Amino acid sequence: MNTLRIRIFTRLLQRSLLGEAKENPCYREVIGALTDKGLPTSKLAASSWNDWWHGKRSPNISTRAELNSITNNLATKWLEPCLVNNRLACHLSCFDLANIWQKHGQEKAISRAWEILQTVHQDWQVNIRGEVTIFNGMERSPREVMAIKGIPGKPLKLVSKKTIINLDKNKHFRLLKNANPLTVNHYEPLNPSSIIPFLLCYALEAMHSETGLDETISIDLTSAIYACVFLLNARQYTYSNSGAVGKAAFALLDFWLNNNEVSESDLWTLNHALGDITGELELDNLIALRDTYREVMKLSGLSVTELGNLATKNLTSFN
Repeated sequence: MNTLRIRIFTRLLQRSLLGEAKENPCYREVIGALTDKGLPTSKLAASSWNDWWHGKRSPNISTRAELNSITNNLATKWLEPCLVNNRLACHLSCFDLANIWQKHGQEKAISRAWEILQTVHQDWQVNIRGEVTIFNGMERSPREVMAIKGIPGKPLKLVSKKTIINLDKNKHFRLLKNANPLTVNHYEPLNPSSIIPFLLCYALEAMHSETGLDETISIDLTSAIYACVFLLNARQYTYSNSGAVGKAAFALLDFWLNNNEVSESDLWTLNHALGDITGELELDNLIALRDTYREVMKLSGLSVTELGNLATKNLTSFN
């Protein structure tokens, strides 16, 4: 049972029903909204909802089907492992790896980690001109002029629509920011692990260039890091003999899971591991990328420390 997947599903279900995310289970409000949609109150007890909220139990098959019917298949989208429909859903599959190892063996788990890494790699394409194309969801949000003839705050008219990138994956989209030549060189079409240095460098140069891009990169880079570290650990590689990309993955994992203030020692370690990839490291942007990932994962209701412990368990403690 993927605790993280259940927790995120429950919070997204709550948001779908109540129109906003809340920090508490809010059972009475949720059951009221479900009743309004035609679900009998007997179908969801307070104890069940509380267990879902804390990731202790998953909805059974019949309950999932009923929730699907009133929420546009939300239960299937978030409770069933899937790499291809949503980037966050793909990322959650990283937290299945230890369980796959225990239930189905080492090679099944290794195969799944490779699938995650390959999926992230395939979702990003870059050509020799530095044009970057992603497979992502797009929204069009209206923008209004908010002043007319010196009168502030008065809506005038719809003048344009702003493109917002979301984490669903349903169409190809060319990004506004081209990758620079050094970043393009990191991308190898036939080498899935090359997505780690590519995304790292592209993130440092393209952050904040489009609404939603930071979240997309942070989730995909973290998925690739987790999958790569799992594969290295599974084959008993260490930092010292894992090659340039492996060293980068190990160093980034440590940085991602570290909730302390960044020290001079941290900076030295990162520069040592990443310097050949990034050149002079822009640490502020790397911290911002990590913070973006953590902001997205707040949806789970877990603290940074709890999330880090869960990741460590799935990526290193499976033998």
